Amino acid sequence: MIYALPGFLGLPSDWSALKKELSLTPIDPYQIAQPEEGFHKWAQEFNKILLKEPILLGYSMGARLCMYTLLESFPKGLILISGNSGLKTPIDKKKRLSSDLIWAKRFQKESWESLMHSWNNRSVFSEAPLIRSEKDYCRNILSSTLNHWSLAHQIDFSTILRQAPIPILWITGKLDKAYSKKPMKFSHPLSQIWVVPFSGHRVPWEQPKAFLKILHQFLRSIE
Repeated sequence: MIYALPGFLGLPSDWSALKKELSLTPIDPYQIAQPEEGFHKWAQEFNKILLKEPILLGYSMGARLCMYTLLESFPKGLILISGNSGLKTPIDKKKRLSSDLIWAKRFQKESWESLMHSWNNRSVFSEAPLIRSEKDYCRNILSSTLNHWSLAHQIDFSTILRQAPIPILWITGKLDKAYSKKPMKFSHPLSQIWVVPFSGHRVPWEQPKAFLKILHQFLRSIE
């Protein structure tokens, strides 16, 4: 069983194409635990619902949530798309938290159209803006997410990921400069690192054919 976790503003429907190809269960993170309860509490509750030998797939924020499950137990495999293993310095964390808190306030007060325009025009997103409707969200939860699940509050998982005794598939888009240039190493012999050409942060939706090819190759290797 593959459990798929979305990024910020992600919806279960984002994984529709994958559901046609794989035995996949989309996860709504907020049905597991709320952001204000913290990363550790979320991971503890999520691990309780996992079936035997799960494969976890996470995109962006979802990838970071997947990393926290490793503090409790190890899945059969881990697929991390446009994930960030963590910030190294207090200065970087302070900058990130400051930025996320500004966004958190904007998500509480600003018009939805203005928010989506600004969010999709961030440098991390090269193209393929996601069309989102305000009716699908609770603004207070989104604001809380940006605060409590900020990368600034995340521990550094680089060593944990490198030493993990499970195969890890690490995917970034080549146009996603902040992520594709961040080197990652894994000790498991079946782990793979892919930098997908002509793609930014949203790899599965910007280059779906290339993404599915990589995904199938990895899944065959760990069966």
